[in-house]
Amino acid sequence: MQEPNPQEGPLQESHKGEGVTGENPMGENPMGENPMGENPMGENPMGFPIENFVVEYCKKIVSYPQVLRVQVRLIEPGIKEVCICANPLDMGRVIGKDGKMVSAIKAFISGVKAKDGFGYKIVVVASENPYVL
Repeated sequence: MQEPNPQEGPLQESHKGEGVTGENPMGENPMGENPMGENPMGENPMGFPIENFVVEYCKKIVSYPQVLRVQVRLIEPGIKEVCICANPLDMGRVIGKDGKMVSAIKAFISGVKAKDGFGYKIVVVASENPYVL
């Protein structure tokens, strides 16, 4: 008879649906976060939900979504900057007439402040080289 592999036991049990915790047998979470649900870097374990929202929203309004880039960085304690880098031809689409598009993005993002405690500043810039994909 073969001895069961010690690593197979917990994996087989987790497929039964009994107390699935999302942790692997070594005690590390596959998402790279600690068991308390906090990332040691202080970031949201699901990535930046703001960044994901802005990317998906802007991809729907720009003509060149392959050039679109969104970066979120901490500029001061409690304040993050959302930098939207778009093709120069798409800058008007992202900003909108009288700034209404970027104001809509800012209104949505300001609602997230209550949940994560960060203030957000939005910057829209043209890509340095929009022709390199």
